[in-house]
Amino acid sequence: MKQWLKDQTSSSTAGVPAAPAVVTTVNGALIQHSTIHSSEISTNVMHPVNPTVDRNQAGGPAVNHTQAEPDTESFQDSEDEEDDAVGFGVDDVYHGFEEDQMWKLENGTAVENVLHGNYHKLPQDKPTISLLLRGWIIDLDNPTMESWFTTSEWNEIKASFPSLPSPSEHFGRSLMRFHSVKTVEDLRNVLETTSYRPEGIPYDRELHFDSQWADYVIRSFLFLFETPGQPLCRNHLENWYTSFIWSPIIDHSFLSLPDMTFESADSVCRATSLRKNRTRTDPTGRAKTGSRLDGILRGVEDDYLEFFCMEIANTFQGGVTSTKWLGDSHKLVRAMRDMLGRVVQRGGKQVVGVVAAGLTLEIWRMFYYKGYTCVLKRERIHTVPTKVERLTDLLMLLSSVVRIKVYTHIMISLLYTSEGDVGLMCFRPL
Repeated sequence: MKQWLKDQTSSSTAGVPAAPAVVTTVNGALIQHSTIHSSEISTNVMHPVNPTVDRNQAGGPAVNHTQAEPDTESFQDSEDEEDDAVGFGVDDVYHGFEEDQMWKLENGTAVENVLHGNYHKLPQDKPTISLLLRGWIIDLDNPTMESWFTTSEWNEIKASFPSLPSPSEHFGRSLMRFHSVKTVEDLRNVLETTSYRPEGIPYDRELHFDSQWADYVIRSFLFLFETPGQPLCRNHLENWYTSFIWSPIIDHSFLSLPDMTFESADSVCRATSLRKNRTRTDPTGRAKTGSRLDGILRGVEDDYLEFFCMEIANTFQGGVTSTKWLGDSHKLVRAMRDMLGRVVQRGGKQVVGVVAAGLTLEIWRMFYYKGYTCVLKRERIHTVPTKVERLTDLLMLLSSVVRIKVYTHIMISLLYTSEGDVGLMCFRPL
């Protein structure tokens, strides 16, 4: 790790003068350049033997999960069930599409035609794909959807999804301090004798916030590593994971975003509320509410613009095929689709979702490219370490969170400065 970080730092600065941020939108693909240097903490480099984590096997500590899995919600909200998941009928929506506005691939294939053509062919045991199609969502990790396209078509669809920017040089250098940490004593020594910013350099919030936040998170984990009874290796209720793990890592990271607020603890998705009430005409009837999520990032000027959502569970028992994980995933997809529909109308391109269970977290991105369709991509799964010897796992997670936040910040900046393609997008709320 030490040598790799040195190589990344040197390669990112050698012969590269400081430059102002450049954000471009080429054929709908956002972020081609930015001021962020390439000191990214690569997940593939940090785990050269096992570069990918099995989504079913990730789960952190080998503890005996004796605590029963909590009751879960069904795949449809109980209030208006199928209508909430479906919106207007697939055929009705499809027949409202303009042919010249569809997403046409290089060979002339319209993506919307492929999705609609396969919707009615789905067997009854494919609720996940059915939900995605009702939202006109392509899941890049779904082999069934991939089979509907040729290899070249699928590669073109994948290429439409933008990569994430790298963490800043300052952030990479700050994490280099921990490359040799193997014990709690090592970690305490690094934190007490070194700083997240170079000696003699005054604090600059724009440059140093992420490094300061990472330092704060690592310090909080020092307490957990040192606590008798090893709380990270034990079972807890959902609120414990929210308070001790995910709030410092997720909630606090967004504090640097201007004019944004992160609301937690059963926050209502307002984009979903608007969709549910889109046909409401009776003022005497009760208005429907959106899904209640464990975390939502929204603007303070327009509360109906939401950019990030999160669901948290207290256990990863059963992996990504457990009832709770699947239920939270379906709930998150619906909310993200509603959020994206409103964001795109203002010139935005992407929203982010996170599913967390116990000490395991997976980041999802939903992106609009063109036409009436959006694309969903899952980033790799991260697991919070239970022992200081695996501190690198925490550093990798912090790096991923920073990359997501930087991307979100640039997107929001484009949106609120009216530099996005406002009015040029046919993608809409369902």
